[in-house]
Parts: sequence; structure tokens; C-alpha cells
Amino acid sequence: MGSAETTDAPAPEGSDDIDRVVVFTDAVIAIAITLLVLDIAVPTIPDALSENQLGDALWELRPEVLGFALSFAVISYLWLSHRLVFSHLRSIDPTLVVVNLFFLLVIAFIPFCASLLAEYVPNSVAVAVYAAVMAIAGITLLLIIVYPTAIGHHHPSVSPERVRLTTRKVAIAPIVFIATIPIAFLSGWVAVALWALIPITRGLIALRGT
Repeated sequence: MGSAETTDAPAPEGSDDIDRVVVFTDAVIAIAITLLVLDIAVPTIPDALSENQLGDALWELRPEVLGFALSFAVISYLWLSHRLVFSHLRSIDPTLVVVNLFFLLVIAFIPFCASLLAEYVPNSVAVAVYAAVMAIAGITLLLIIVYPTAIGHHHPSVSPERVRLTTRKVAIAPIVFIATIPIAFLSGWVAVALWALIPITRGLIALRGT
């Protein structure tokens, strides 16, 4: 009877299912990036405008432009990391799909966080909320690496060293964002400035890994 027994565990899904998850993820991320720019409204000034008035009005938009540029860079960073992680996979399962959906839930929330940051920067709470949401996105992306590693969803050609290098690259963002949450309550601008460590550190790790 032992040979006739079947397991209740769902079978891993193949490359077609991976492609569907990647395409859906790309679509959600593209929508989130598009929504970022909606926070930047064209200035409304009197009909008898002057160049100075328009210039001043455009200058007042700098927090919104900062929020857009920063969030565009962060979402692009997460997308590139997600693309790298999924390039390692040969199969997925329902658990990984659910984790990926939670990742997209956080991504879809980023335009709100960008608007909050643009409106209130360098307010400590606004900066801390933004950093916390970005940290959650990064931690979820780490789970998308750790879980397939434990289950064995990677291509046989993907070496453990390559997985560890990818893990280190992805881990940078949540570490930096978490570290800047308490710093935000001391200085919002310092916390924002420290976010620049993410691409710098990732670049150094990539150089060391080659």
C-alpha cells in the first residue's frame, strides 16, 4: 500500500506558470510607476502670468518631483531584483505565488507613500512610514529568494554562490530602510540622504562578486 499512497502536496508549477507570474508582476509594477507621476500636477496660476510666477510655481513642485524620482528609483530597484530572483527559478508553487502577491500588495501601496513623503518631507513620521513600507517590500523579496532555496525550485545550473550573492544584493535595501527608521525621528533629511547607500553598497557587492 505504501507505493500506492499519494501526497497531498501540490505539484510544482512549470515555466509557463513562472512566465505568468512575471508578466503579472511586471504589469502591476508598471501601473505603480505610472501612478507616481499623477502626484505632480501642472501649476495653476492667474491668466496674467509672468515667467517668474510660472518659475516659482514649478519650484514649489520640488517635493513632488523628489518623491516621484525617489520612488521611481526604488520601484525600479525592486523590479530589477525581482527579475534577477525569478531568473534563477525552474519551478514555483502556490506558496511562492502567495508571497509574490504580498510583494505586489506592497508595491501597489508605494504611490501613496510617495505622496505622503512629498507632502510632508522631512516630517519624521512621513519618512519613517516610507522607510517601513520599503523595508517590508525588501523583506518580502528576500522571502522570494529564501523559500525557493529551501524547497529546491532553482535551476540546477544556479550555484549556491550565485544565490548567496543575489541574497546579499537584495538584503541591502531592507537593512538600510530599517536602519533609517529611528534616524528619521532625529532628522528626516539625514534618513533620506542615507537611502543613497542602497545603490552604492549594491554596486560594491556586485564588483566584489564578479
